[in-house]
Amino acid sequence: MNLTTLINKTFVIGLSIFLFTTVTSCKKSTKNEEAGVYVAGYTTNAPGNKVATYWKDGKTLPLTDGTANSLVASIYITDKATYMVGNEQNSMGNLIASKWKNGIYAPMTDGSTTAESHQVLVSGNNVYIAGTFKNANGRYVAGYWTNEIESTLSDGLPHA
Repeated sequence: MNLTTLINKTFVIGLSIFLFTTVTSCKKSTKNEEAGVYVAGYTTNAPGNKVATYWKDGKTLPLTDGTANSLVASIYITDKATYMVGNEQNSMGNLIASKWKNGIYAPMTDGSTTAESHQVLVSGNNVYIAGTFKNANGRYVAGYWTNEIESTLSDGLPHA
């Protein structure tokens, strides 16, 4: 494992722990069978692909089979569902913004250009996902999804 990979893994895991702790510490306590310590990230398989993975109370739980590079960037737990977002790389090399609800994968973009989902938040019946998209000019645009409807926050002139 090279130094860059180690730094990336450490950053993703550390950031995920921080964000999860921050979000969950602001919520009212509820009885939730899913309560525990969750960490988002990835593992690396024998061929060297990143496998979208999360850890619950120290147990490693992969979300993908490892045929394509993928990762989990954020987790949000409600009393009804577990939401995870991240990305998966397609055969063209583009990243597909991805969501898992209760472990079920749902791509949020078609993979024609790179898109990434970075953070998930649930409020009431609304699921908000922050991310970035690459526009036709090859520039990153800040954006988000609300209940799977995509919106942009920048015009793509400077990188977001």
